[in-house]
Amino acid sequence: MLPHNCQRGLFGSRAHLIVGHGLLLALILISMGCVKRRLMIRSQPPGAVVYVDKTQVGVTPVAVNFIYYGTREVRLELDGYEPIVDQVQVSPPWYEVPPLDFFSENVVPVNLRDVRNLNYRLQPRYVLPTGQILSRGDQLRQAGRGGTPAGFPPVVAPSSIPQTPAVPGPTPVLPPAEAIPPGTPYPPGPQVNPGMNTQPPVNPNLPPYYPSQPSPSYPGYPAHPMTSPPANPGQPPVSSFTP
Repeated sequence: MLPHNCQRGLFGSRAHLIVGHGLLLALILISMGCVKRRLMIRSQPPGAVVYVDKTQVGVTPVAVNFIYYGTREVRLELDGYEPIVDQVQVSPPWYEVPPLDFFSENVVPVNLRDVRNLNYRLQPRYVLPTGQILSRGDQLRQAGRGGTPAGFPPVVAPSSIPQTPAVPGPTPVLPPAEAIPPGTPYPPGPQVNPGMNTQPPVNPNLPPYYPSQPSPSYPGYPAHPMTSPPANPGQPPVSSFTP
């Protein structure tokens, strides 16, 4: 029988071996689990320059690896053909949806491949014939000599624009004098401020006459002294009041 200390050392070494083997197995499994994502782009005819997210990746047919899912912008250009711009929505498969993506990326001991095929057909670019281009140039030249550029409407003079006639309104009809019953009050006339002389002077060479304002009354004096016009225009007026 082994001593107690020897037994403890033996069990301790076995535990370390088990832990070490477990970590090694976990590292192997993690290194084996992987998902490869790829875009396979083809065109008809081939040879088109491919841009993915505004980055040139090659000439069709071409394979492009990617890491994240989402929307990708794919652009194809080829001489003599119309360019193609496509917004590609790359959705994740079921095994890449959280939390399943942890097991497919780290635990599953096989390599998973997610390949998306994108096929495009390029359309030939329309080119105007030479005769049509020359005839269009002649039309523009003739229109320029006439003073009116081609493609613009002629200028219309203001006098030639039709005017909408004004519609006359109804003419008011006044009732005859005999139709007004007696006793009907007339509308009030203009308001006149008291104290102001609205009558023009008899002699236009004389200044207008304004009535005198009432003077304050004192003991022994009348409230409104009266004056008579002078006999001689050169003399001052004579008062009729005697103190």
